[in-house]
Amino acid sequence: MNGFLIVYKPKGISSFDVIRSARKALQTKKIGHAGTLDPLAEGLLLLGVGGGTKALSQLLLSSKSYRAKMMFGVQSSTGDEEGEKIRVPISPFLQEDFEKILPRFLGKISQMPPVYSALKINGKRACDRVRNGEEVVLSPRMIEIITLTIVDFCFPNAEIFVECSSGTYIRSLVQNLGEAMESTAYMTALTRESLGNFSLSDACALDEISWERVHPFLPEHFSIPTVFVSPPQPQNLFMGRAIKPENFPIKEGQCALFWEEKFLGFGKIQDGYVLPQKMLGIME
Repeated sequence: MNGFLIVYKPKGISSFDVIRSARKALQTKKIGHAGTLDPLAEGLLLLGVGGGTKALSQLLLSSKSYRAKMMFGVQSSTGDEEGEKIRVPISPFLQEDFEKILPRFLGKISQMPPVYSALKINGKRACDRVRNGEEVVLSPRMIEIITLTIVDFCFPNAEIFVECSSGTYIRSLVQNLGEAMESTAYMTALTRESLGNFSLSDACALDEISWERVHPFLPEHFSIPTVFVSPPQPQNLFMGRAIKPENFPIKEGQCALFWEEKFLGFGKIQDGYVLPQKMLGIME
């Protein structure tokens, strides 16, 4: 069976530990994830199973939502609980004062990724280079903060809810929020609550992983348009041939391909045709 599995990753283990548990429970090696969570983070981890691993590259682009706890007036070398910490002078403030600076972070903004990250520089992770004593220089990149609200506040601690684009570092956002309050801040806890249309409320625990928890992908799981095909078009797509469906949801761009309720893979709409790009395989 090909599809997806939503798992709750507890704090203290790596994302690969979750994959290892899933491989053991399902007795298959073909399992991947749609975006890692640091060991100190918890929450939703979306796994692709079998041919479903080919859908993960598209799902990685989906927006995500998090709950993050933070502490003002303390700087961490890694931006979270793992790093060395030093206290930074800060004047007490109210929740209303914190709320006033939130709108400046909404929308598309430039963000500097943390040097303690998995971003690769010439094939080697930035965090590994830093730990080896190398100087690491990263470039800022554009992200989008869709929603940013305060869940709880008791100075110097706060909890925020963030809905953001792929590639956003919550640790960096927390530090920037601290700087906006004329001090600093670090992230004390992080929970991923959603990824695209997948929700933490649907996740299973590690000891609940089974084939009954693996579900097929549906059109609503993807943020790109869907093209439905009918025989003999699926066979042509699997053979690498372009097809010409009757109806196109868009003039050009990427699409998810379905035959009835069966997810076939991804294609590209171009010049009135659909070109196969990443297919699951004719027998999958």
